[in-house]
Amino acid sequence: MVGLGMTVPFGPDAGFSGISPLSPPIDEGIHRADITVDEKGTEAAAVTGIGFAVSGPPPADATMTVDHPFAFAIVHEPRGAPLFEGVVGDPTATQE
Repeated sequence: MVGLGMTVPFGPDAGFSGISPLSPPIDEGIHRADITVDEKGTEAAAVTGIGFAVSGPPPADATMTVDHPFAFAIVHEPRGAPLFEGVVGDPTATQE
């Protein structure tokens, strides 16, 4: 779309403050359309997706020594729901 002259939504003046107070610019857009025409008639469908460029600062470097068994969980922060959980019994073991 930028190549067609539509540049504002992709830059710092995007103006999407209704979506986020950061007013993020569009990072990517995709569109797909399908049409089928046969003896029974015509069927058409379309979908559009837009991704916004919103990110926080990079995380601070951290050092973690894992030399004993441990359990872990990856949690969806807004809801506190566990997405993945696991146990590492021997962190020094290698997988071949």
